[in-house]
Amino acid sequence: MPKTSFLRPAEAVRLCAAVAALTATLSTALAHGTVQSASPANGAALDTPPTEIRLNFSEALEPAFTSVKLLNAAGQAVPTPEKAHVEDGKTVVLPLPALSRGSYKAQWMSVGHDGHHIHGDLDFTVK
Repeated sequence: MPKTSFLRPAEAVRLCAAVAALTATLSTALAHGTVQSASPANGAALDTPPTEIRLNFSEALEPAFTSVKLLNAAGQAVPTPEKAHVEDGKTVVLPLPALSRGSYKAQWMSVGHDGHHIHGDLDFTVK
Protein backbone atom coordinates (compact mmCIF):
# COMPACT_ATOMS: atom_id res chain seq x y z
CA MET A 1 0.00 0.00 0.00
CA PRO A 2 1.47 3.42 -0.94
CA LYS A 3 2.42 5.72 1.87
CA THR A 4 0.61 9.09 1.89
CA SER A 5 2.46 12.09 3.24
CA PHE A 6 1.01 15.44 4.08
CA LEU A 7 2.70 18.76 4.69
CA ARG A 8 3.10 19.77 8.27
CA PRO A 9 1.28 23.01 9.13
CA ALA A 10 4.52 25.03 9.26
CA GLU A 11 5.56 23.67 5.83
CA ALA A 12 2.15 24.47 4.37
CA VAL A 13 2.39 28.06 5.64
CA ARG A 14 5.86 28.49 4.10
CA LEU A 15 4.67 27.03 0.80
CA CYS A 16 1.66 29.37 0.68
CA ALA A 17 3.87 32.37 1.50
CA ALA A 18 6.30 31.44 -1.27
CA VAL A 19 3.49 31.07 -3.82
CA ALA A 20 1.98 34.41 -2.77
CA ALA A 21 5.36 36.17 -3.06
CA LEU A 22 5.95 34.68 -6.51
CA THR A 23 2.48 35.70 -7.69
CA ALA A 24 2.98 39.29 -6.44
CA THR A 25 6.37 39.50 -8.15
CA LEU A 26 4.99 38.25 -11.45
CA SER A 27 2.01 40.59 -11.30
CA THR A 28 4.31 43.57 -10.78
CA ALA A 29 6.68 42.46 -13.52
CA LEU A 30 3.88 41.97 -16.03
CA ALA A 31 2.12 45.28 -15.28
CA HIS A 32 2.46 48.11 -17.75
CA GLY A 33 2.48 51.82 -17.08
CA THR A 34 -0.88 53.50 -16.72
CA VAL A 35 -2.06 57.07 -16.29
CA GLN A 36 -2.60 57.61 -12.56
CA SER A 37 -4.02 61.12 -12.91
CA ALA A 38 -4.55 63.73 -15.60
CA SER A 39 -5.16 67.46 -15.76
CA PRO A 40 -7.57 68.26 -17.18
CA ALA A 41 -9.39 65.11 -16.16
CA ASN A 42 -10.74 62.86 -18.87
CA GLY A 43 -14.24 64.04 -19.80
CA ALA A 44 -13.85 67.41 -18.06
CA ALA A 45 -16.05 70.35 -19.08
CA LEU A 46 -13.98 73.44 -18.33
CA ASP A 47 -15.10 77.05 -17.92
CA THR A 48 -11.52 78.25 -18.41
CA PRO A 49 -9.23 76.82 -21.09
CA PRO A 50 -6.29 74.84 -19.65
CA THR A 51 -2.76 76.13 -20.23
CA GLU A 52 -1.26 72.65 -20.27
CA ILE A 53 -2.07 68.96 -20.28
CA ARG A 54 -0.41 67.01 -17.48
CA LEU A 55 -0.39 63.19 -17.38
CA ASN A 56 1.03 61.38 -14.34
CA PHE A 57 2.08 57.77 -15.00
CA SER A 58 2.60 54.80 -12.69
CA GLU A 59 6.09 54.11 -14.01
CA ALA A 60 9.04 55.94 -15.49
CA LEU A 61 8.84 56.78 -19.20
CA GLU A 62 11.40 57.03 -21.97
CA PRO A 63 11.35 60.77 -22.85
CA ALA A 64 12.66 60.20 -26.39
CA PHE A 65 9.66 57.98 -27.15
CA THR A 66 6.93 60.06 -25.48
CA SER A 67 4.53 62.34 -27.33
CA VAL A 68 1.15 64.03 -26.98
CA LYS A 69 -0.91 65.33 -29.89
CA LEU A 70 -3.91 67.64 -29.42
CA LEU A 71 -6.85 67.36 -31.82
CA ASN A 72 -9.89 69.62 -32.18
CA ALA A 73 -13.49 68.43 -32.64
CA ALA A 74 -12.91 68.05 -36.40
CA GLY A 75 -9.96 65.74 -35.72
CA GLN A 76 -7.40 68.30 -36.90
CA ALA A 77 -4.11 68.73 -35.06
CA VAL A 78 -3.93 71.83 -32.89
CA PRO A 79 -0.46 73.42 -33.04
CA THR A 80 1.14 73.73 -29.61
CA PRO A 81 3.91 76.14 -28.57
CA GLU A 82 6.20 73.27 -27.57
CA LYS A 83 6.36 69.50 -27.80
CA ALA A 84 5.41 67.45 -24.78
CA HIS A 85 8.21 66.86 -22.29
CA VAL A 86 8.70 64.47 -19.39
CA GLU A 87 9.16 65.89 -15.89
CA ASP A 88 10.40 63.82 -12.94
CA GLY A 89 10.47 60.69 -15.11
CA LYS A 90 6.76 59.94 -14.73
CA THR A 91 4.87 63.15 -15.67
CA VAL A 92 4.24 64.25 -19.26
CA VAL A 93 3.45 67.94 -19.81
CA LEU A 94 2.15 69.50 -23.03
CA PRO A 95 1.99 73.33 -22.99
CA LEU A 96 -1.14 74.55 -24.81
CA PRO A 97 -1.95 77.62 -26.89
CA ALA A 98 -4.98 79.74 -26.00
CA LEU A 99 -7.86 77.35 -26.74
CA SER A 100 -11.26 78.48 -27.92
CA ARG A 101 -14.56 76.88 -26.99
CA GLY A 102 -14.98 73.36 -28.23
CA SER A 103 -14.11 69.72 -27.74
CA TYR A 104 -10.55 68.43 -27.72
CA LYS A 105 -8.80 65.10 -27.64
CA ALA A 106 -5.23 64.60 -26.46
CA GLN A 107 -3.67 61.43 -27.87
CA TRP A 108 -0.60 60.25 -26.01
CA MET A 109 1.91 57.49 -26.50
CA SER A 110 5.10 56.46 -24.80
CA VAL A 111 7.42 53.62 -23.99
CA GLY A 112 7.96 52.63 -20.39
CA HIS A 113 11.39 51.77 -19.04
CA ASP A 114 10.32 48.12 -19.36
CA GLY A 115 10.15 48.62 -23.16
CA HIS A 116 6.38 48.26 -23.47
CA HIS A 117 4.47 50.67 -25.70
CA ILE A 118 1.60 52.42 -23.97
CA HIS A 119 -0.94 54.80 -25.45
CA GLY A 120 -4.31 56.36 -24.86
CA ASP A 121 -6.31 59.53 -25.10
CA LEU A 122 -8.10 62.04 -22.99
CA ASP A 123 -11.11 64.15 -23.98
CA PHE A 124 -12.13 67.51 -22.56
CA THR A 125 -14.38 70.39 -23.53
CA VAL A 126 -13.93 74.13 -23.10
CA LYS A 127 -17.34 75.73 -22.52
